[in-house]
Amino acid sequence: MVGRLACSTMAIVTFQGSDRQQATCTASRTGGVLVETCGTAVVPTPIPAPPPKPQAAPTRIDTAPRSSVQLAWKDNSNNETGFVIERCDQVYKDIRSAKMTVTCRGAWQTVGSVTGNTTTYVDNAVIANQTYIYRVKAINQSGSSAYTAEAFITAPEK
Repeated sequence: MVGRLACSTMAIVTFQGSDRQQATCTASRTGGVLVETCGTAVVPTPIPAPPPKPQAAPTRIDTAPRSSVQLAWKDNSNNETGFVIERCDQVYKDIRSAKMTVTCRGAWQTVGSVTGNTTTYVDNAVIANQTYIYRVKAINQSGSSAYTAEAFITAPEK
């Protein structure tokens, strides 16, 4: 009875000390003598359940015809490490005056960059028949130049 009590007590102490171990006791009788063996068995860490599947479906598939715009500029510096190309997508066209004016009504976004001495860029992320405004600046480790004059273009049909 002393062996059984000692083994049961060890099982309680071991189990309370860790949530990953569980005490086990086994008993066997050999020739009239009761032998108990106490030990611990590691309980495997449970695998977390996967997250639930997405509930909401995507909306608004863009089916606008894609096109491309080819830009070219003159390199007027001799120490640039690259050029940054920016585009304005929200364009206002004023056709009331004798000469149409186009202004950016949204935020300028960087759409690409090229290495120094490169003077062309192709923007493939445009929608046919939409007007965009572009500007380019030279950069190096000390900063950037002023921007080119803004140029607007209506993306052609593909």
